[in-house]
Amino acid sequence: MTTKATKPQRLNNILPSRVLRDLRKNFNRTEMNNQLEQLFKVYGVTNKYIEDIRKVFYDRHQPRVAPNSLTVSDRERCLIALLASRGGQFPLAVHLYLGLMEGLSPEEIANILFLTGIYTGQDNLALGLFTLETTLATLKGIGAQRPSTQQGKKLRVSARAAEGARDPKETKDPKGPKKPKAVLEALMVQFGVVKVPATAAPKT
Repeated sequence: MTTKATKPQRLNNILPSRVLRDLRKNFNRTEMNNQLEQLFKVYGVTNKYIEDIRKVFYDRHQPRVAPNSLTVSDRERCLIALLASRGGQFPLAVHLYLGLMEGLSPEEIANILFLTGIYTGQDNLALGLFTLETTLATLKGIGAQRPSTQQGKKLRVSARAAEGARDPKETKDPKGPKKPKAVLEALMVQFGVVKVPATAAPKT
């Protein structure tokens, strides 16, 4: 008797495809790279080091700097596997988001986590899948947020102007809940990197 292979239905159903498309449309690679760079600016000695990493692995509009460098999607495949083997949730969540924005599907990411877990342990597999599930749910919540009417008009104009652009001259997008900075902040809160201030109890 043959058995049918089961698909990861739970992961498939967390982040609707239309929400993923919307998040990708709002994604700005240069803006994201700038946000990641800011995480290291607190220690100026690392600036040159970070700039070199960015040129080789992140700034794809500079092909002459590193003509044989990894594509952005392959870079994320490598980083997801490496970070999943180390057990840190927030760094992994950031690159799960990046991988999704650069064209990876939730199913492919789950397979990367599965393969990583085979070689590095079931604890890494369980934590990796939990981090993926939580990240997808967080992105779903972000995708459900709606900008104001005026902001929505700006978003549409900016999206048309910057569509396909992937260099420093691309049009700056207005702030919005689906932009890289807002997504990073939401992930920081979700994974306990920063805490939401407690709401003061109402006076009686």
